Amino acid sequence: MADPILTPSQKKILKLLLNHKDGLTIDEIHEEITKENLEISKDQIKNDLQELAYSYYARQEYTNKWVITTPGLTAAGDMPFAFWP
Repeated sequence: MADPILTPSQKKILKLLLNHKDGLTIDEIHEEITKENLEISKDQIKNDLQELAYSYYARQEYTNKWVITTPGLTAAGDMPFAFWP
């Protein structure tokens, strides 16, 4: 299977979701990215999340938090050997 083509900001978002199993809101994602001095706007985060959802790499929960999916784990390159979570 070919590696998915992800933008650097999409990869960063997947890594954040990977490290926050309970999920993150768009505001929380933006806050985490800002802490790392990365310039990604909330609009870009929204667009990236929509593209990740379209590819089944992330999904939005009823709490408005975004979580990584099993295909997202593979796309992030961090598929664990055991089931996650």
